[in-house]
Amino acid sequence: MDVKMGSSKDFEREQTSTLFQASDADVVIRSSDDTQFRLHKKNLECHSEAFPPAETPTNGEIVSLSESAATLEMLFQFIYPRPYPDLEKLDVKPLLLVAEAAEKYRIFSAMYGCQFALRKYLDSNPRDILIFAAKHDYPSLIVQLPRTYLLDTPLSDLTNILSPSVYIHWSLSRTLAQCLK
Repeated sequence: MDVKMGSSKDFEREQTSTLFQASDADVVIRSSDDTQFRLHKKNLECHSEAFPPAETPTNGEIVSLSESAATLEMLFQFIYPRPYPDLEKLDVKPLLLVAEAAEKYRIFSAMYGCQFALRKYLDSNPRDILIFAAKHDYPSLIVQLPRTYLLDTPLSDLTNILSPSVYIHWSLSRTLAQCLK
């Protein structure tokens, strides 16, 4: 995880998220484009496996993450008790950024929401969805890819994308699909 600590003196010159500016926040997270998120450590602890326990002192330091403000703002909506954002309104590239961040920080509700929302792009962006699904071991997304993609993509194009076990499954499924053609 790309986490850097900064001085709280930097707080004055940076923009703060309008959604995440709690006056009683006990942790400040900075995005790669210098937007701050004033959050509660307990929420991070309860909804993520990647952040330290709430009792861990931050000593007023700011935690810098490698994701943009847009990605983090969408992601952090999954750690508070409120309706989740509508991920299906996102284009595929921003959705994949949120999905990668959800995986990285292990925010399970966001991980599931992203998997579901990515289904919208199975036909229009099968390669992007395959890369994500293979990387994070989501066979349920892989098996929903369009049959034409399954049949027409040369296996040599997939060797750098798929793990050996997924590659074997893919090639067997492809052979079966070709036989049924």
